[in-house]
Amino acid sequence: MSIDLQPLTKDSPYVIGAVSVYNDYIAGEFKYQEHFFRSHMRRPGYVGFVAIADEKVVGVAFGSHSLGGKWWHERVAVRVGHHHPAVQNAWVLTQLNVLTDYRNHKIGSRLHDHIIQQQSRPNLLLSTQVANIAAQRFYKRHGWQILHSGFRFSSGDERYMILSRSVKNTS
Repeated sequence: MSIDLQPLTKDSPYVIGAVSVYNDYIAGEFKYQEHFFRSHMRRPGYVGFVAIADEKVVGVAFGSHSLGGKWWHERVAVRVGHHHPAVQNAWVLTQLNVLTDYRNHKIGSRLHDHIIQQQSRPNLLLSTQVANIAAQRFYKRHGWQILHSGFRFSSGDERYMILSRSVKNTS
């Protein structure tokens, strides 16, 4: 299977396809999800890529700088400590999703490795559901370590664990 990685930017022809991949993972209101994607594209340090196969978007990865005062950063910093080295000068991998029918073809690994290679910040962070064992295995294979074993970002949410890694730990 031939895979082509392309930048995902606000002007990219792949935005709707990327949102569709995310919607396949977490079904929701499409316009809200598109807004979620586009709002991230305006954040400092934003980097995004899509994987193209069979002439369609089959995977997406994006993230941005983790900044003090921002919702996600503050919730994580409260749990691990505002001065913890992992949350200093960090970049957050916000999403990494591959369509179900295209999993187990190394597409996620290619997206992961490519986006990590673009990072200039020394620390990387992400959150994944405590119940998502497959994602945890994937990230651990790629050098990520558990920073926090799990908490709810908001009341009623499922529990998320926080993983971290150094850019120096290349896959």
